[in-house]
Amino acid sequence: MQTLDLRDKPDEILKWNKIIAPEDLNIFSELQDLQNYAKGEFKGVLRLRHFKGYILTMDFFSYLTKDEKGEDLVLIAFRRKNFSSEEISELQLIKERGENDRINRQVFEGSFKNAAIGMALLDPTGRWIEVNERLCQIVGYSPEELQQLTFQDITHPDDLEADLSLLNELVEGKREFYQMEKRYFHKNGNLVYIILSVSLVRDSTGQPLYFISQITDATALKETQKELGKALSDLENILEASSQVSIIGFDRNGIISSFNKGAENLLKFTREEVIGKLPYAALHLEQEIQERRNELLDFPDENPGLTDILKFLADHGLPHTREWSFKAKGGKEMPVQVTITPIEKNHQITGYLSVATDIKELKRAQKEISSILHITQEQNSRLKNFANIVSHNLRNHSANFKNLLNLYLEEIPQHGENEIVQMLLMASGQLEDTIYDLEKIVTSNKSTHEDLECLNLNNAVEKVIKSVHPLLADTETVVLNNIPRDLKVMALPAYLDSIILNLTTNAIKYRETGRKSYIKFSALRDPEKVVIKIEDNGVGIDMNKFGDKIFGMYKTFHGNEDARGIGLFITKNQVETMGGRISVFSVPGEGTVFEITLKRGDKIGG
Repeated sequence: MQTLDLRDKPDEILKWNKIIAPEDLNIFSELQDLQNYAKGEFKGVLRLRHFKGYILTMDFFSYLTKDEKGEDLVLIAFRRKNFSSEEISELQLIKERGENDRINRQVFEGSFKNAAIGMALLDPTGRWIEVNERLCQIVGYSPEELQQLTFQDITHPDDLEADLSLLNELVEGKREFYQMEKRYFHKNGNLVYIILSVSLVRDSTGQPLYFISQITDATALKETQKELGKALSDLENILEASSQVSIIGFDRNGIISSFNKGAENLLKFTREEVIGKLPYAALHLEQEIQERRNELLDFPDENPGLTDILKFLADHGLPHTREWSFKAKGGKEMPVQVTITPIEKNHQITGYLSVATDIKELKRAQKEISSILHITQEQNSRLKNFANIVSHNLRNHSANFKNLLNLYLEEIPQHGENEIVQMLLMASGQLEDTIYDLEKIVTSNKSTHEDLECLNLNNAVEKVIKSVHPLLADTETVVLNNIPRDLKVMALPAYLDSIILNLTTNAIKYRETGRKSYIKFSALRDPEKVVIKIEDNGVGIDMNKFGDKIFGMYKTFHGNEDARGIGLFITKNQVETMGGRISVFSVPGEGTVFEITLKRGDKIGG
């Protein structure tokens, strides 16, 4: 078996020319022509000159393959008339080996070109020989641009020394490959974080032939790590800044592993005193742990500790937020609201995080509220009794007053046309209606919203206008009732009368002297509600000064000696009790507009 190197080696060609019979040199020329191998092997007969001078007629068989560098190489086998079986086997083996080399190279080239990571071949000086498309995407250079550079040209200076050191160890045979994180400069100047893996291919003499580099883009991973690091840093800062919230971490065995500033402030322990030394359960009262244990009727252990209870709750997906008592340094007890959350890693509980807030002020406030509620309930009960007594007595007096008027008119019928007597009769009737409404509210056991009635708003306004007619006449105040005659609202009769009466008398009381006063009633309606507007041109209210106090109890704004500051407070409560709302707009010296929103009594489609 002989080989023929087709590269530019004239000495080897000359050697073959000397042993081939001159008549067959043309056949040797055909043997060197690669086109003759298009259909596979090339075979024929050559006459060779033996070293003893006689001619041997030899059959030859040649095959084209590649050497380890990928260069074309011709294999030639000679045989006499009969080859031995060993020679035939050797020739076939050589043929198969050449085919396998070709297949392996094709597989490598396909994997190299289509790899999901960057791949490159570099010569021993670091110059890029071959690069794949993914590497070009990572660094932004075209293959032609990269082949004009070395890896040193695009490596961050701070990473170059470590890279070259590992590369030297690879060349010296101290390692078979190396892997490192490093930074490349992208063509646009940005930094690209990569994970680099490098191996070395040597030639037949053991000298470095080329490096194979695999480059994984880790930029997104690095950015995520930075964001995570920042988030963890922020979280640590929050934990430290939470001086009013106790945050305590403890491991599966219940031993405290972290203790923030808030925990130090609340419990008076220092971190050094508790971390790795004190069990978290030592901060709790044993009695409360026992109570929690008793609540879990199906708990598997007879005498579980606090961490056993927490693990049981976590395993069953039960939340743990409740009131506990903490024991501070020195034994002082304090109420806290605690939320305990399991910390998991790979679906395994590795510890717990306790977040607690001091609620002693809340407890004190709850106690005060409870006391106030108790007092309020008693007062409400007394007020209800008082209202029953008052309404009963008023009803008697009202009836007596009405009877006296009727007796008077029976004795002197002609006085029935007297204006004052007519006003007394009307006042008597209105008093009787008011007492009836008061009794209805006091004795009702239903919710206020269920007691609302559909009332004619125009009639309610006219009723109030008639009741205050003497005041209107005395102050020469003009009243304009622009409420539609068919407009109805849902309200309590006594409350609606009280609201309109209070706002009307206020408008009269706080009129602007020196000009003609007026009070105007109007309304806007939509399918669901009615907005009642009561407007006057009185002295007005300074909204910048009193805007947030207008509906407060005992708040007055004009310095009148008879003002008690209770009317608007009651009015607001009455409006809201009926499910409505009230607002005010006012300008000092110009007047005031009150807007009251109530449910519409004659809903469209209802």
